[in-house]
Formats: sequence, structure tokens, C-alpha cells
Amino acid sequence: MINAIVYVLALIIMILMSFSDLKKKRVDIRILLFSGPLLVFLLIGGNGADYFNSLRAVSLFIGVVCIITSILSKEAIGRGDSYVILWCGFVFGFSIFIKMMCISLLLGFVIACIMTAVGKKRPIPFVPLMTAGLIAALL
Repeated sequence: MINAIVYVLALIIMILMSFSDLKKKRVDIRILLFSGPLLVFLLIGGNGADYFNSLRAVSLFIGVVCIITSILSKEAIGRGDSYVILWCGFVFGFSIFIKMMCISLLLGFVIACIMTAVGKKRPIPFVPLMTAGLIAALL
């Protein structure tokens, strides 16, 4: 039951960040900093020792690699997107995280192909794609 509550709260946070990413092309990191530990605290309360495992560490490692890549590539991957990826790994764990990322990357690929076909070349906000991927992964 507690997982469902946490996932709904996290989904609401992702939707809010999606609107911010679409409108301002920015992600408010303060939301992630305050909500991540709170959601994890709720999850630990519901699952106890099951929260921390090696697969969750892999999810966090992927987020850290994205942040490093963002820094080294001068934000070829947006730094805000990288922080959201880290946050998702932290909150959702490996199974949901991997499903979400695969779906969102596939959606991004399809949108990039369509934009290329119609001659538009501009950055694609990734947080809305991650939100769509999260909805699909949670279903």
C-alpha cells in the first residue's frame, strides 16, 4: 500500500517537472532534493531492509554516469535530466527504472526521427518522455 502512495506522489512530481521542462527548459533541482529523501523514507518504512539492494545501486550508478557524461559533454545530456534519472533510480529501484528508461529512450528515438523527417532540429525535453515511460512502467 505504501509503495502505491509513494509511486503516485513521485508520478505527480514527475508531471510537475515535465511541465517545467517543457515550459522553461529547466528542472527545479530543489524539488528533487526535498522529495527524494522523503519518498525513500516512506518506502523504507513500508519495506524495511528490502529497500536497499545491489540492483538499486546499479540504478543509482546509471544516474551518476549520466551526470558525469553531462558535465564532460557540456550538457549533450541535460544536467537536469541527469539529476532526474538519478532521482528515479533512487526512488523506484532497478526494475521500474529500467523499464521507464527503455520506454522513454524509445519514445525519444521516435520523436527525433519524426523531427528529422520534417526538418526540425532542436533539443527534445527528456523529462516528459521519462514521465510517459514511468506511467507505462507502472501499468
